[in-house]
Amino acid sequence: MPEKKLRILYVEDDRSLAASLKLGLRRHAIELACAYTCREALQKMRSDVFDFYLIDVRLSDGNGFDLCRDIRETDRTPIIFLTGADGEREQIRGYELGGDAYINKPFTVEGLMAVIHALVRRQQWQSGKGSERVKSGVLTIDLANHQVWHREEMIALTKTQFEILRLLVTHPGQVVLRDQFNSCIWEHRGVFVDQNTLNVHISNLKKAIREDGSYIETVHNIGYRWLRTVETCRTQR
Repeated sequence: MPEKKLRILYVEDDRSLAASLKLGLRRHAIELACAYTCREALQKMRSDVFDFYLIDVRLSDGNGFDLCRDIRETDRTPIIFLTGADGEREQIRGYELGGDAYINKPFTVEGLMAVIHALVRRQQWQSGKGSERVKSGVLTIDLANHQVWHREEMIALTKTQFEILRLLVTHPGQVVLRDQFNSCIWEHRGVFVDQNTLNVHISNLKKAIREDGSYIETVHNIGYRWLRTVETCRTQR
């Protein structure tokens, strides 16, 4: 059983079903927040932090697969799909888009909790005893789940922006050469980016993290350096 109280976002356009599940999960020490549209879900994800997302596949303003695709651009929070369809093709699609589990409706609270506990155990096994969150200035960075907070507000980064940030904060005080960015981020995809493209990515990253000049230093014609100290977080948010 997980020790901490879990916070879960449930994306479901059936309000009565959402209310029923919220009531059923109370005895399991689950804090369940609800979003009834894709738009509302994305707003909540940008402004708050959750341990899991429960997403219905069919929603009034879109579908859970498209929502999952959007989430996976910047966020590695585990996703559990809930659906009334039981086709294998649909399940395969959900997993390919980054889903972590798939539960068919109707389902029981006990069955859902068994899946949640299994995913929690998997996360604990993957992360081991150490923390993969680091703090630098007012930024908190979850290296395992691709999440970043400016003070207490979550920041939305693209996958490329996060990989650039990861490379910088894991080498604080060192100059990361332009060739290192290419080899670590793009080379395995068979892509080479020129200096101008890298500059644009760095500029966009600075804007996203509200860079004030004290985090990323440009070393002219050489590369970039992370100026702030980086400390490992030993406690969860």
